[in-house]
Amino acid sequence: MRHLIPLVALTIAGASFAVTEAAEDSVRIAKWQNDRAGAFAFTFDDGQREQAAIAAPMLDALGLKATFVINPGKTPQNGESWFGSWEQWRALAKNGHEIGNHAMTHENLSKASDEVLQREVVDAKALIEKEMALPCYTFVYPFSAEGDAARALVKKTHPVWSSGERKAYGGPNFTAAKANAWIDEAIAQKSLVIAMIHGIDTGYLPFTGRAIFKDHLDYVKSKESQVWVATLATIKRYAAERDAAKLDVQTIAKKMVITLTCTLDPAIYNVPLTVVIASGGAKTVTAKRSSGEVTATISGDHILCEIVPGAEAVTVTWK
Repeated sequence: MRHLIPLVALTIAGASFAVTEAAEDSVRIAKWQNDRAGAFAFTFDDGQREQAAIAAPMLDALGLKATFVINPGKTPQNGESWFGSWEQWRALAKNGHEIGNHAMTHENLSKASDEVLQREVVDAKALIEKEMALPCYTFVYPFSAEGDAARALVKKTHPVWSSGERKAYGGPNFTAAKANAWIDEAIAQKSLVIAMIHGIDTGYLPFTGRAIFKDHLDYVKSKESQVWVATLATIKRYAAERDAAKLDVQTIAKKMVITLTCTLDPAIYNVPLTVVIASGGAKTVTAKRSSGEVTATISGDHILCEIVPGAEAVTVTWK
């Protein structure tokens, strides 16, 4: 087992910065939060009412959070329409779920005019933020259909977006085993896997029974120590911060002073990054910056510190 160099100062900038083997073993930014092997996000398209009424409570029962992308031009204030209401989406957001943009009226944007793009992308985002009183970070393309103009506008207005990278859930041949294999894929490949879900009982590609979705959720929960499950905006902002981060470290014996900075807009990119420290078998740990305590836990021979990037240094001490 390698131990920390007693007196060392090092800088790690970005995920690909080359450092010595000893330094890299000493401290690093985890690829995914809490140093889990992979990451996974549930996304629900089209803003169906039953997603809020059926799927969200099933997720909440296991402490799992998801991204629901809606068509704000079709969203009622309240009531029992096919679409979920603003009242329902506000309740989901209050409970930790993300409400994202799926275009104002679900237009195909691959060859859309500037006028249509303004309405479907920009005006839709503004309406979501007005109704939700929250930032709208994520855009998911309807029909997974992009285009050069749409891509440029979405990138300019949303820090997070998704198109054809997602795994399609539901339909007559869909099984929990198939979905579970995607969780295993995220862990084995140390990658992000994104679920694309439409119908629950009805609508496009519904499950043939709720038990399929429930069995899959139970499997996801059982793998929570290996795969990070969070909203798409949280995971993708973490990844962007991680890749743009600069880690400055000063170490003296069992004390480390860490300054974690990032060049991205802190108003948007403020997800805590996990800094992993090889402690050589610490029993206790404390982490502080001048503004207060920083979350720090012990995992085997490592300390995991959850640090929001900023100029303020964090002092980590262990025994």
